[in-house]
Amino acid sequence: MNKGFGKFVGALFVYACFSAYLFWPYFNRFSSSGWENYFLAISPVFASLGCFLICKRWVGNWVGCFLAGGLYGFGPYFLSLCGFGPAAGLLASTIPWLFWPATFAFKKRFKWLRVPLALLPFAALVVFFVLDEHFRLFLIPTQTRLKPADIFGLIAPFAMVKRSAVMVGIYHVAIGPAIIGAAMMIEARRLWPAIIFTAGLALGLIEPVLGVSSVMWLSIPVLCMCVMAGIGMGAISEAGVGDKKWLLGSSIALAGLCIATLLYATKLFGFFASLADDYANALATTAKIYLVGSLGISVIFFMVRAKIRQIWIRWAILSICVGVDIILSASYIVDRLF
Repeated sequence: MNKGFGKFVGALFVYACFSAYLFWPYFNRFSSSGWENYFLAISPVFASLGCFLICKRWVGNWVGCFLAGGLYGFGPYFLSLCGFGPAAGLLASTIPWLFWPATFAFKKRFKWLRVPLALLPFAALVVFFVLDEHFRLFLIPTQTRLKPADIFGLIAPFAMVKRSAVMVGIYHVAIGPAIIGAAMMIEARRLWPAIIFTAGLALGLIEPVLGVSSVMWLSIPVLCMCVMAGIGMGAISEAGVGDKKWLLGSSIALAGLCIATLLYATKLFGFFASLADDYANALATTAKIYLVGSLGISVIFFMVRAKIRQIWIRWAILSICVGVDIILSASYIVDRLF
């Protein structure tokens, strides 16, 4: 069996098992309310696999691709879309696959064709919302938009599960690697990913364009963030002595977010405790996850400083930190959405 295909099958198996674990308690409800609700469990797997595949364009190690795929398909944004129904999640799951032609096709000749191919996901969103008007696919209502308070979900998705219609961003530990990945792409002058990210973000923050819900456009920048996280994890695993400042900065950033959320949680525990305890507990859990991520990257920093270059140990640390974050966060969100 081809090694690449074997890794694809392995990723599919793990994603499918995790999705079954998350949604198994709700299968009886899915059966009684309609077979289409099973797509709530299928679409995260499909979305994760799509992100896994396009990450292979920039991430050398399959573990980074695998973790980035999990960040998208089981991330706060995608799971909150599933709260609107199976159609919204299924549409968002196609976005990585629609970027596949622009990512891998025409590497040597006719490279200019990648530009129109990169517009496929944008066109697909418009087409699906046009079809929704005629066939009632029950996508996200066009009037659904982000509120200023929803931006807090970028750093504390736990706290926004019941307070926001859609949670944006990625999970906690991956924020540091995503910043590193974005910096690498900018330094390498990879402008098209930046243009795609900016276009999707702009469309997601303004009034609905071409009949597409603003929230749905955000699937494109969120996917870009997950890919950047995969690139950043790859960079951390290969970091040398000259890259210590990036590791230290990432660790300090996560530690700062840990302190900020913990202080805010402490403040909430002190006031109106009976009303704010759940919110404060969510923030306290968020702070713990940030602490785990900061400690994990700190360990890799000291490994680099000591010139210990066991790549597998670095990937093991990253896998534990990001993997635990995905498992705990996705379980928390699904239990409260469904």
